[in-house]
Amino acid sequence: MNPTQLLQTRSLVTARVHKSPFMNNSLRRVLSTFRPLTASDRSTFDSMIEHVTDDTQILKQRNSEWTKHYNGNAKLVLEPGTPEQISEILTYCQNERLAIVPQGGQTGLVGGGVATAGAELILSLDRLNRIENMDETTGILQCQAGCILQTVQMYAEERNYLV
Repeated sequence: MNPTQLLQTRSLVTARVHKSPFMNNSLRRVLSTFRPLTASDRSTFDSMIEHVTDDTQILKQRNSEWTKHYNGNAKLVLEPGTPEQISEILTYCQNERLAIVPQGGQTGLVGGGVATAGAELILSLDRLNRIENMDETTGILQCQAGCILQTVQMYAEERNYLV
């Protein structure tokens, strides 16, 4: 199998990894440290942030990336609006042993933002999309994690900079 064929589907790559007893045991050990999402967890997230969804259409879109090579199975999307909310979510997930995958613009080609390991939650960075500032002397731009690259490029271009 050539590298292109191997990378065409994540399930194929995962199947290759699982053939190795070492990787299979390691993967099982890591995944066994997480527990499934419960109704109590959903209630907790609802009390933490305003934007929590299990809408099937949103999950369908969020559980794949634009090449459609990778498909996930997350059951919940969390959309925090502040870094403090992210901290609160991550602290809860760490304490409760819940798996979480951060998701930005979904423009990657390797499926890193797709929740494929089991009961992961999607931590959407969409609402963290502000450009904080730009020092036009040094050309240093500060923006939040959910900024779309095109938006950052347009902002910089308006000031005669390239990103």
